[in-house]
Amino acid sequence: MGKSKNKPRVKGNAQPASSSRAAEIISTSGQAPVQNLGGFAQFLSGTAFSSTSTFATRDIDSAISNTTLDPGLVLILKRLSKRDPTTKLKALEELEAYLKSKESNENELTGILDLWAKLFVKLGIDVDRRIRYATFSCHLIIVKIIKKRIAPFLKEILPVWIISLFDQSKDVARIANESFQAAFPPEKRADVLVFGQEEILSYITEMILYKTPETLSDPRFTSKEDMDSKYLRVVASSYYALAHIIGQLKEDELEKSAQQYNNLFDNNKFWANLSNDNSVVRKSCYSLIRALVNRWPSEIEKRLEMFSNTYLMKVFNDKDTSVHGDLWDSLLIFTRQFPESWLIASKKKPMLPKLYNFLRSGAYGSVNVSYPSILALIGHLPQELIDSDPKFYEEFFSNFWKGLLSPTIDRSNSNVFLKAYSECLVYCIIKLGKLENEEKQIFVVENKFFGLIEDYLVAFKSNTKFQTEQMCSTIAIHVSILFSKLQGTGALKVLSEKLEELVARVITNGTVPNPGPNVEEDYIEFSQRFSSLLVSLMPNLEDQQENNELYTMVTTLINKNFCLALNRCKENNGFSLGLNLLLLNLAKNFPNIIFNHSTTKQALDNFIETTFNNLVTNCPLSALGYLFEFFSIYLTYAQESQVQKRWHDLIRTLLEFDELKKKLERVHPLITKASNIKPSGSLINDQFNEFLIFLMNELFNDKIDATTKESIEYVLEISLLSKVSLLDQKTKLEIISHFSKAIVTFAHSYYVITEDSVIRDDVIILILRIFTKLCDDLQSMEILLESHLLPISWAIFELTFVETHEGSDSKVFKDIEPLVQNCWNQLSDTCRTHHKEDVVFNHISQKIKESILNIQYAVSPTNFAQRVIKLCTSLYQHESAISQELIAPFLLSDKEWRQLSEPLLNSFVDPSLSIIDPMIFITSNEEKQADNRFETQSNIYDTYGLSSYARLGLFVIELINKIGTTSFFCTKDVGDSSIDVENKGLTHWVLSELLLIHVLCTDIYRSRKKGHHLWDATITEESNYHGFEAFLVEFYTILKQYVKYMIQNSSINLKSLATNMKSANISEQCPIIDLSSLFIDILRRSHGKYSYCWARTLHILLTIILKELDMTIVDAEEFFEIIELESSNYNLATKMATILSLKQFIETSSKFKNFQNNLVNKLCNLNATDIFITDTNKGQDYLYLLTISTTRDDEYFLAPKRAINLLECISKWHDAEGAKLLFDPKYAHIQIQISRLFISIISQIQNSQESYWDFIFQCLQNWLKENGHLALRYEAICLFCRLTSLFETLAKSDKFGSEVTSDEGLYKCFSLYKPIIDEQLSYFFFQEKDHQKETLSEQYSEYLEILCESCQDLSKPLLINKKDELYSLFTVPHDGIQKCSFKHLHVLIVQKIMRLSEELEFTDGETLSVQFDKELISLIIQTHDTHSANTDIFTAHKIFGYLLGWMLVFDHFEYASFKVKSQLVSYLKESDITSNLFTFIFDTLGLSGSNKPYDLSKWDISEFYIEGFEIQHSFELGFSLLCAHLYYRSLKHISSIVSIWWSECKKRQLTIAIDSYTEKYFSPIIIQNQLEMLQSKDVKSQLEDEKFSIRVARSSNEVIASYIVDEYVMEISIKMPVNFPLRQAEFNTLERIGTSEVADLRWAKLPVQTVVNSRNGNLEVALNLFKNNINLRFKGVEDCPICYSVVSLDDRSLPTKKCSTCKNKFHASCLYKWFRSSNSTSCPLCRRLF
Repeated sequence: MGKSKNKPRVKGNAQPASSSRAAEIISTSGQAPVQNLGGFAQFLSGTAFSSTSTFATRDIDSAISNTTLDPGLVLILKRLSKRDPTTKLKALEELEAYLKSKESNENELTGILDLWAKLFVKLGIDVDRRIRYATFSCHLIIVKIIKKRIAPFLKEILPVWIISLFDQSKDVARIANESFQAAFPPEKRADVLVFGQEEILSYITEMILYKTPETLSDPRFTSKEDMDSKYLRVVASSYYALAHIIGQLKEDELEKSAQQYNNLFDNNKFWANLSNDNSVVRKSCYSLIRALVNRWPSEIEKRLEMFSNTYLMKVFNDKDTSVHGDLWDSLLIFTRQFPESWLIASKKKPMLPKLYNFLRSGAYGSVNVSYPSILALIGHLPQELIDSDPKFYEEFFSNFWKGLLSPTIDRSNSNVFLKAYSECLVYCIIKLGKLENEEKQIFVVENKFFGLIEDYLVAFKSNTKFQTEQMCSTIAIHVSILFSKLQGTGALKVLSEKLEELVARVITNGTVPNPGPNVEEDYIEFSQRFSSLLVSLMPNLEDQQENNELYTMVTTLINKNFCLALNRCKENNGFSLGLNLLLLNLAKNFPNIIFNHSTTKQALDNFIETTFNNLVTNCPLSALGYLFEFFSIYLTYAQESQVQKRWHDLIRTLLEFDELKKKLERVHPLITKASNIKPSGSLINDQFNEFLIFLMNELFNDKIDATTKESIEYVLEISLLSKVSLLDQKTKLEIISHFSKAIVTFAHSYYVITEDSVIRDDVIILILRIFTKLCDDLQSMEILLESHLLPISWAIFELTFVETHEGSDSKVFKDIEPLVQNCWNQLSDTCRTHHKEDVVFNHISQKIKESILNIQYAVSPTNFAQRVIKLCTSLYQHESAISQELIAPFLLSDKEWRQLSEPLLNSFVDPSLSIIDPMIFITSNEEKQADNRFETQSNIYDTYGLSSYARLGLFVIELINKIGTTSFFCTKDVGDSSIDVENKGLTHWVLSELLLIHVLCTDIYRSRKKGHHLWDATITEESNYHGFEAFLVEFYTILKQYVKYMIQNSSINLKSLATNMKSANISEQCPIIDLSSLFIDILRRSHGKYSYCWARTLHILLTIILKELDMTIVDAEEFFEIIELESSNYNLATKMATILSLKQFIETSSKFKNFQNNLVNKLCNLNATDIFITDTNKGQDYLYLLTISTTRDDEYFLAPKRAINLLECISKWHDAEGAKLLFDPKYAHIQIQISRLFISIISQIQNSQESYWDFIFQCLQNWLKENGHLALRYEAICLFCRLTSLFETLAKSDKFGSEVTSDEGLYKCFSLYKPIIDEQLSYFFFQEKDHQKETLSEQYSEYLEILCESCQDLSKPLLINKKDELYSLFTVPHDGIQKCSFKHLHVLIVQKIMRLSEELEFTDGETLSVQFDKELISLIIQTHDTHSANTDIFTAHKIFGYLLGWMLVFDHFEYASFKVKSQLVSYLKESDITSNLFTFIFDTLGLSGSNKPYDLSKWDISEFYIEGFEIQHSFELGFSLLCAHLYYRSLKHISSIVSIWWSECKKRQLTIAIDSYTEKYFSPIIIQNQLEMLQSKDVKSQLEDEKFSIRVARSSNEVIASYIVDEYVMEISIKMPVNFPLRQAEFNTLERIGTSEVADLRWAKLPVQTVVNSRNGNLEVALNLFKNNINLRFKGVEDCPICYSVVSLDDRSLPTKKCSTCKNKFHASCLYKWFRSSNSTSCPLCRRLF
């Protein structure tokens, strides 16, 4: 927004005050009245804010206005002069962008240099870091572009530029340096400093000496904190800049500005900043002093006394550790250059106390900076100063050591302190030696240096801040330095004597001086520290033994104290752990000194021989570790004969204990120590071998406690894995073999369900722990791979798959799993290394095959497949790890497959399967009754209910899935022609076996057989059916993948396949190497034993092949020719399989039609004997081929004439010799084929004679006998359905309308036979009530489907008689039966309700009662749990039947009158049977909280199509939608019951969920229906007239009805809430005359409200009641005093029952209710007897 052009006037036309105007006054007049300037008075002095280094805004603005720059640039520059930091920052960003866009235009940018110089000196020291950074970013671009043209302005900008090089912001300093380096090459930078030295010094002088925070910034617009920050930053940068200049320029160049330097250096204010509170400023001062000492020392020398008093006197007072680095740099350089300054300073005040105080305070915390500098400091202190204090060394080191108490020194930095202290000690000791001051030298050595060693060895508890290793190393280094510098001095002699005395005293006394509460711990610590110190002193001494006092001292300490320790150990019987540790450390670290010294060696031998065995038997267990390790070292360096003797003696001594526990307590630590040495003699001992065998056996002893067993485990483990041979090879092999058998036994008992483990879990874990270690040992692995120990590889491999099962200890198996997995990994790695993988693989693969067929072996097929994959990939870790050569052995042989399939192949095949599979042969009745030995034999199944055959089949499927179809069957082309045919197809043959098991499994799955041999259906019937359903799907997928891959990667096509069929010899077996040979092999098997099964496999394979090939009708005809030839040697089953596969491709072919006609001709030329009697069955073959070539939908495959000829021929067969062969049950298999032919030909014989139709209906009636063949019954019902369809089609076309045909043919026969057939079908239909708990086979389900279709039009009388039985069909596990029953009951209920509604309108309501059917009530009172995990098919059907029952309940309301509805609602309320329904509905819809609420937004819940309900999707979809529909109908018909149940529900979360759910999905529909109903033409015409009108407000869901008589108006408003009818509607009434309110029509509101909210009435009924009440009231009819309504709410009657006393009239129904509820017959008002 711009400023207003109309400026407001001020009194006297005075101008407002502003900073720019004040500056203008000062600049023009030179002065201004102070009283008139107010806040601007500060600018009057020369040091005011408006100095030469800054510019007023007006100056910059005027300068900008006088230029001819780019307007955009001018705007940016003006904004830079603003005070607001955000404005300036944005302006700088815009300027940077502008400059970057002008990088190529150098001349244009030259014009802004003058302005930029003025802005730069102001912005370069701005308070805001971002502004400074942005300023130098722009400056960098400018100097890169302008380069040398900046020279005229260099002196102006150079001071700010230079001090900004040292800005406290690293980013600003970096960008400033970058711009400086870009502007000037390295060789010119010193010249630039010389060029601007005077201006820089002037600027620095002004900043440090004259400026203040208030004058450097504008206090009106800057906070005090920002002013101080800016001032201190500029001051510090100025000191750094000055140091930089002095460091860069030569002395003669500096002398050019000597006067300016003198003005600075001689000014006390300049050096007063050494005491500045700001640490950055002090650091900059220290930096300047360092620069002066290094580059211009003469200036300091001139002023040395001043520096000594101002600098040295204050330096040790600086406690800020952040500046100590610069402080010490300057102090050390200053002291080295001017040591006399300490003497000068001490004249005024002693300096040494200041140093002592600094040391005593722990250097104020700057440990890492200060302490390394102390040595350099005292090295340059003047000797006169040190001599001036007689107690210098005492005070210095005492105060130094007291600094350790500072909390800033801890274990992380204490080594810096200790190193500095030690260095100072050594320096002073050596220096005193040079000064020949032996007295003070010995004093320092004895009191300070030895004190340090003593603190390390014995006073360690007082020095916890030091790390032991670092302290030891530091002391050792400085001891070595002392001995190297002070050879032959008395000081070293004193040090050696003091050390020997201290150690001997501790060993003799058995404790350190001033011990703590635990003496033994102190002794152990001393022993460890003493040994470590000796070790640290030794490394550099062994090569300098001669004339080396340090080596002499160390060896003397070792020998003397070792012998002393042996004697003390003998005296205390080894009870001192510290002493034992000392002996061990000396022997371990200095064996050469001890064993090469005669005295110590002799003492050691005597000790071992005479004392040691006695010590280890009597000493505490805690001492054994040290003693046995000491003994192991002795075994390493002693002579061979001594080693064997001492070892045998010790073993004998230890095994003499009676208790096993005591033996183990001593043997275990002994062999632990001995197993890691290299003894000079053998340690194998027979007694120890026997002891190990004994321990192995004791491991299995149940009486041994767990602790002892763990000890045994450790002893055996160490003995077996020891690098030193502790047992002979025979003992080792025996132990390993015994453990191997134990693991094998455990693994076998874990998986074989008939055996219990004889080995405890804890024992097997111990053994496996040992084996895990053995597998890491190469020598032990070689033993394990011996042939007689191979079973252990199988056991370990099997145990890698252990899982926790019911009744087992999960912790045990968690412990076992990592152990066996590690064992197997090591085993497989070793096998590959030693090329033993084939041996292990063959053994384990054989075991896997045996286990697959062993049903007692409790492993699933999936786990077997996992085993195979793991075995191959573990042993063969390369590309061919999963190759056919490795996989083939696991597939077993075809002989084993056939042995397993034999029982199933010989078992009885249910002929009813032909209903769904035309390849199922239906043979004669005699064959069905044939004896079958396999059907009655007992079968054995595994824990999963699987037979061996099922285990094998599922295993192979799982294996294929895991490997992949392509990898499993197809060998990669490796270009090796030497690969023979057999190896190319190692796995193809298994597909034929899988096809066979697929066929057998399909039959079992379809028929739900109980007595089959694949799995045990009696255990987990439904789950196993589902499991094998998955098997069928998976195999079919595998087969399709295989066929597709083989066709794509080979030359197979339909022509080659046909050629192979023609040339193949089906009597000879050929190897299966590809798809073609697989097809030929199955073709061969279809002509052998069990041909019908193999023909079905042929059909499956050929169908898939034909789908994958690019089939044409020509190809199909060529292939079909092989089958149709009469001379072909293919049997019936093969021909049927081929025709079924080809039919979809060839059914429109003329050749195929000719084939069918030829079959008809052949059949017509045969007599009944050829069909029914002959043994050749040639006629039956023709019959089967003809039926297999047709389908039920193929109605026109024959011409009408030929169809009639075929029918005549069949009729002749039937009547041959009067035998009625088509009615004989033993020929059911032929009757089935003929019924199928009837279905296909009846459409073509519509105009045939009546006798033909009568013959068909007679056959149909006979085939529907009660005990008939199921497949025949199915085909007969299909025939009846086809006849019904044909009859209805002809009836619709009115072909029966003529006089000629109305009494004959199809019409006559159908009408005659239909009632008889309906009776029989209804019998079959209602018979299903007995199958409520049976698992229905697929073929039986298919039969029920066609049965339900045929029963759709059963006669009403028949249904009424069977009404009760219809309800019992609701729980039959078949949705077709349930839907059909529901349909019939729906019709019957609608008729019943309509009849009752009519009767109630014309009779007394008290004499007629409306009730639900008892069978319906018994159905809907059941409860169902939706949270149950049981979602099987039986549960689904029960729930479906239950919900259908409630659908029938609500069907009662659809066509019922108000009276009927009232009675039905009353019954539901009284019986309280709706609660279970509502609970089930809301659980199913997910409102109970267990699941997410079901989303109904995509569904129409007001309707539900029962026929579309699919039981298989019921739990996921169907039940939810059906429940939603039932809830909608509940709200529609029984809303008062729903509302009451909801309001009384005690589950708050549920009520809230129902409320929101109803509001979202149900209420909008119900409200809309109510409003649309009132706006419909029918309702409006019925209700509205000249007096009564209705208004609908959809936005507020409100209805207003008005009754107007002249000016008298009566209104009622009905407002439905958003969750109506869950919450009741709101009613309001009003009576007025004109515009004046008269009264609230409560008498009119109450009846209407009762109808809607309590009687489940709709708004139409309510408004009709309202209208009638008012009409009658105007006519003088009084309302009933009970219900307050003129018209009865129950029967629409008027009040007629008059009280003889009070003369009030009542409704009869109301009075009846009153009498019944009050249990009296008195008048409700006057209480007189009525």
